[in-house]
This record gives sequence, C-alpha cells and structure tokens, in this order.
Amino acid sequence: MATTITRPVPMELWGKDHWSTFAYAECRCVDNRGRIKFTHMRCEAQRHPLLLSSRMSHVANNGPYPTRLRDGVELQDHDDWDCLADCVAAGLLEMQGLPEGYLDVEPGKRGKIYPQLKRRKNSLGYEWDGHPKVRLTEEGIQAAAALRAHKANGGQFSDFAWPQP
Repeated sequence: MATTITRPVPMELWGKDHWSTFAYAECRCVDNRGRIKFTHMRCEAQRHPLLLSSRMSHVANNGPYPTRLRDGVELQDHDDWDCLADCVAAGLLEMQGLPEGYLDVEPGKRGKIYPQLKRRKNSLGYEWDGHPKVRLTEEGIQAAAALRAHKANGGQFSDFAWPQP
C-alpha cells in the first residue's frame, strides 16, 4: 500500500526502517565517530546521487526503496537518508558534513544544490569532498537506550515507540 505523508515524517508514524536506521546511526556514533558508511544505506540515485555508494550504483536504478512506516504503510521516494533527515527533524540526531539543506530539499529539486559542492567523484560522475557524520542529541541518547532495551527484551524495530505513550 502506498501513501503520501508530509515531511518530515512524524515520529508516531515511524516503523522498522526509521528505527533501524536510527539504531545504525547510534552504532556509528559509538564505534566510528559518527561516520556514516555509504554502502550501509538504502539510497535512491535519483534522490541522493552524491550519497550513492560506488558499490551500489549497479542496483541504484532498479526502482524505488519505499520506507515502511508503522502499520505496514509504505512511503515512496523515501530512503535511509530521508530517515536520517527525519531523525534530525525530530531532535534525535545532528548531521554534519553535508551541504546545508541537502537532505531538506524538495524531492526532484536536489540538482540545484550540486554546483555549490566541492570535489569527490562517485560512480555516477557526481563530485563532492564531504563525508556525512551524525551525532546523537541528549534526547537521541535516551531514545537509543530505550530502543536497545526494547530490542533486548524481544521487541522489534517495527513496534518500538518513542516517547513511550
């Protein structure tokens, strides 16, 4: 089932993809100074060409990667980078190393930001020298602890809710 949801996606609608992406970001903060690894992210080439891993370029145009929300709803044109942007909007994370506003640009209009970027060539020929990093906020630290406890007690990403009702 596909649906249209306003952006940023409200936290009460988050499901498996948002919470697993948040958990990944928390792990990267703990073990890798917050550096996000491109190969670990679901990335749509049309939406985030600068963030596409060179290893993923051969599958990038095989179709959209919808984000699964609570109750099985699928949000089209929303990949893991969009999930991170939603985490930022919710106050759980801070992003560094991306051009200001890059993740907030309306879908289909991101190309206007590219000329401002410095140089790093990826497999699609886009160039940029940045490397995205995340940092947990105080609320993000609390949410990550609650998520770990939820998972340790047999819960799933898809049925986690923060803050608890």
